Formats: sequence, structure tokens, C-alpha cells
Amino acid sequence: MENIKDKIKSILPENTPETTRKLKQESPYGILLEFSEAVNEKYTNLITARVTESIKVSQAQNDSEKQNPVFAFYLQAPIGKGYLYRLLEVEQLTNGLYPVSVKIFQNRTVPLGNNKSSKARGRFESYDEFYSALLNFFQTSFVSNLILNLIGQVELYNESRQG
Repeated sequence: MENIKDKIKSILPENTPETTRKLKQESPYGILLEFSEAVNEKYTNLITARVTESIKVSQAQNDSEKQNPVFAFYLQAPIGKGYLYRLLEVEQLTNGLYPVSVKIFQNRTVPLGNNKSSKARGRFESYDEFYSALLNFFQTSFVSNLILNLIGQVELYNESRQG
């Protein structure tokens, strides 16, 4: 008779290095980490970016509890005790990687993009849609002005500490 544990293991999905690599690369969390690393490399000792994870608990249509991973992208400036700006938040809407919902925090919360292929603004159905929207967002004058303003504040703070 087959061991119960072996039977259970046989029905679980196989985890191959290729599958893991692809999931890490295409996951919303992985993409945000790449953007964070790019900011950190470009603006060493001026500003840093970081990504946090949390869970959003809500009630599903069938009265069950729904738990969606939420990833927030922050820009941080070492001014005084530190200045932290929440730039955007990504919520995974299903058990899969996509679709995701993206909120931008620029004086008020707004959905990201004007996504014509999606039913709702701020919702992205695939890696390609999400990645493209983030690339476009990071090229906006809002992000550029925010980063340059943070760098200017850091420089002023550093100069005031030297005097």
C-alpha cells in the first residue's frame, strides 16, 4: 500500500528552477523590487526605495474572507529621522499573479494609467500591461519632480549639518 505522504507529494505541483525564476521575474512584487533596486543604485546615499508587503483582508461575495497580497513602494530620504513617501500600492486580486490593482499616491489616491484594454482604470491583467504602465509612470513629471525634490531636500539637510 502506498504511503499517504508519498501520495500527497505526488499530487502537489512540481517546482522547477525555470518555473521559480519566471514567477519571481514576472510577479508584481519582483517587478517592484527591480524598480527599487534601480532607484537605490542610481541615487546611492541620497534617496532609497523600498517595497513592503501586507495582506488586505476583505469580505468576498460568498461571505467568506478574502486575503489579497498588497505591495507598497516607498521613496525614503535620510532627512532628520527619515522621510518616507508612499508612491504606489499594488494589490493582487486573485490567487495568481494577475490581475493587479494599482493606486498612486500623489496628494490624493488615484488609479494608475488609462488602460484601454482593461475594464477598470488602475487594473492590469498581465505582466506586460503592468510593467508597461510602471515604466510610463516612472517617466512622468510627477515622479521626476518628487525624486529631484527629495534629493534637493537631502542635499540641503546635509549642508546644514556640516555648517
